[in-house]
Amino acid sequence: MSVLARQISISRNALISLAACLLLTWLLDVCSRFAFLGAQRGAAVHGPYSTIAASALRALTAPAVLDMGEGKHVEEWYGAQMDAEPPSDDDELMNYGLHTDPLHPAAVEHPQAHMANMYAMLADRSPLTSKRVLEVGSGRGGGAAVLSRWHQPAQYVGLDLVATQVSSSNRRLASFGSSPLVFVQGDAQDIPFPNSSFDVVINVESSHNYPNFMKFLKEVRRVLAKGGVLLIEDFRNDDADMNAMMAQLKDVFGEDGVTATNISSNVVASMEMRREYIEERIAECEKFSSRDYCYWYWWGGGTLPTFVFTCQLVE
Repeated sequence: MSVLARQISISRNALISLAACLLLTWLLDVCSRFAFLGAQRGAAVHGPYSTIAASALRALTAPAVLDMGEGKHVEEWYGAQMDAEPPSDDDELMNYGLHTDPLHPAAVEHPQAHMANMYAMLADRSPLTSKRVLEVGSGRGGGAAVLSRWHQPAQYVGLDLVATQVSSSNRRLASFGSSPLVFVQGDAQDIPFPNSSFDVVINVESSHNYPNFMKFLKEVRRVLAKGGVLLIEDFRNDDADMNAMMAQLKDVFGEDGVTATNISSNVVASMEMRREYIEERIAECEKFSSRDYCYWYWWGGGTLPTFVFTCQLVE
């Protein structure tokens, strides 16, 4: 080997070693934030990263596909959607949108303004600043990013069943600092956090997929701290189903702990204003699913009774 070749080889090895050291340093920094504070339910945890740390390792070692029984098709469908339509800065939200005049200031400049508006208007129903926030069913993570930036909670954790959505959200949107945002994999009916871990739980157009809605509500109540709030927005097939949903919320949070607002007309107005966009999304959806199902997914749910609820634990 010539002197020049030997020098080039040494330089390459040095660069590789430097890159490895930098990666190791970054990993150690992240791991220090997610130090073992006890992933066991009910473990005592403290500090701005404590709730995240309590399940970080459990989330990282979770199986790639969770057995959801009758709900497993949901995971498979969203996984296929991630493969066919990966998230981007212009496509990181999934809901039917909310039209208000004016739009919320947090949503005006967003590429998916009406979808961001759904999150922003829901979050205005309870303070998030300096609160510990959990979003169950965080999807592509766009809503979490909007609320985290605007409200600066003490911490914001997005929980989702679909592994590819979680990994993508962490890669694109996770942040650390005074208002950390991170995403973990988990089941809405078996939330992987200790009791009384959060002040606010957010749930946007996700609960209709859960095989056992009441089990989800009981888990939410368990992880909420004293005086905690659930902010939930979703649709149901008809008025009878919506009334049943409201009754279950009142069973868990009490008659006086639940306030409801019908936003069905606002959702329909948003969809009509975005008709061309929705038709484009249906065409993309057909790459991995049937026309009938894609049409229902992008149009159907938005035409059903849709409510937002504020549910507060009454002391």
